[in-house]
Formats: sequence, C-alpha cells, structure tokens
Amino acid sequence: MKKEKDMFKRVLTIVIVLLWSGWAFAAHPLITDDTGTQGKGKFQLEVNSEFTKEKEQQYNSDEDKWETKKETGGELATVLSYGITDNVDIVLGLPYQWK
Repeated sequence: MKKEKDMFKRVLTIVIVLLWSGWAFAAHPLITDDTGTQGKGKFQLEVNSEFTKEKEQQYNSDEDKWETKKETGGELATVLSYGITDNVDIVLGLPYQWK
C-alpha cells in the first residue's frame, strides 16, 4: 500500500509539472527588468545571445519564377551591473548584432 501511494505521488507530481510547464514564460534578463539592486559593492554580469534564421519566397514576374531569400543573424549582449549603494546601481551594456 505504501508503494502505491509513493508511486501515485510521483506520477501526480510529474503530471502537474508537465501540464504547468507550458504556462511558464521566461524572457532574457535584458528584456525584462526587476526592481531589485545588486547591493553596495556587488557586481553582476549578464551574457545573452539570440540567433535568427529567416526564409522568404517571392515571385519575380519579370523572370517568371519564384526566388528564395534567406537571412541569418544574431545578437550578443553583455551587461555589467555594479552597486554603488544598496539602492543605486550603475549599468553598462554592450550589445553586438550581426546579419
């Protein structure tokens, strides 16, 4: 009987995690912002990356054919935060984008 209860709890936990994980949404720290600060004398380094791949088809009526246009690119962002006081931070951001 104890094994059955333990198994039921495990299965129920797995089902709940799988069902609720679809509702979770996480964004890059550079896109979202919170009201917390680092605290006096503390540093934080954030590094983000994003890669894109795009494909588009257009009809060229002059040559009577379809043309495919492909683009790739990405972004690398680095942010350094330093707490001057418990309530004030200095933030330095270095973004880099390419196509």
